[in-house]
Amino acid sequence: MRATTRSMAAVLVTAALLVACSDDDEDTAAEAADVCDSVEVLVGEARSVGELSASSTVEDLQGARDAMQDAVDNLVDERGDLAEARVEEARDAFDAFNEEIDGIDDQDTIAEALPQVRTALENLQQAADQLAAESTCTISATTTTSG
Repeated sequence: MRATTRSMAAVLVTAALLVACSDDDEDTAAEAADVCDSVEVLVGEARSVGELSASSTVEDLQGARDAMQDAVDNLVDERGDLAEARVEEARDAFDAFNEEIDGIDDQDTIAEALPQVRTALENLQQAADQLAAESTCTISATTTTSG
């Protein structure tokens, strides 16, 4: 009877460990997917700002900035396998970009606004591309979420 009880206990412990490991794997996969989504949004939005034209509006620029803010916040919270230093570089580059956008006069046209943010945007694009290159994420060449 004791051998049966021990065997049963061993089976239950093994089953519990398998379930726990499975949950951990699922959590890790979900976190990695969230990180990749954030990297993709950051890269895509940085690209979309670089492609704004004379027919774009300052609101388009601000919309891209807002999407990037959410992506950066998520990366800081759930950086997954990304190096903390790389995430911090992206956050710092975003903060500098954000400051430039905050400095745009509400009455400016996009043609007046873009030169003000160009250097900060280039630094942000470089940081985002570096994050993408060092991640295990696959980033599409045409990813954007803003209009």
